[in-house]
Amino acid sequence: MQGIRNHWVYNIGFVYVETVLILFYLSILINDKFSKRILRYTAIAFGAWGIITSLSISPITQFHNYNYTFAGILIILGCLTFFYNLVTNETYMDQQLWKVPDFWIVSLILLFYSASLLFFSFFLYVITLEQSSYRFLSFVIKIIGGTMYLSFGLLYYLALLKKESSLDIPADFKYSKKLSV
Repeated sequence: MQGIRNHWVYNIGFVYVETVLILFYLSILINDKFSKRILRYTAIAFGAWGIITSLSISPITQFHNYNYTFAGILIILGCLTFFYNLVTNETYMDQQLWKVPDFWIVSLILLFYSASLLFFSFFLYVITLEQSSYRFLSFVIKIIGGTMYLSFGLLYYLALLKKESSLDIPADFKYSKKLSV
């Protein structure tokens, strides 16, 4: 079975660029300066490692599942750092946590990367499974990923709509006529 050879797009976009962006996103959310600095340096170092790997060690046309495994571990550690800072610092103490989009986004990132880390870490063994088992596992990862990416946009959009609808304008002022001076 011959498919489209798009490993280079997947390596660049999903393994390297997305990992760097997620690590920078997590560094923006965290208030602790030391953790923020560690996440940013880790993102830069992983991006540099991706360039070095792609140019010299492993061709970009092969799937870099070992680098994806390392990226998944870095992202999971970044998510756990966010949750640790959430518990130890008083970042969202004045808000209800279930209403904070950042909390849900980091939770979904953690869910997706926890599941896909197992799938892609053993990718060379997974593709040797029976075709129906492989398709089922691949389908589950796609559903979790699709839910995660859809939720990214919806969470921020719904929060924006909530802010617009909850303006502190008295009800009688909304419907009153314009006052003349």
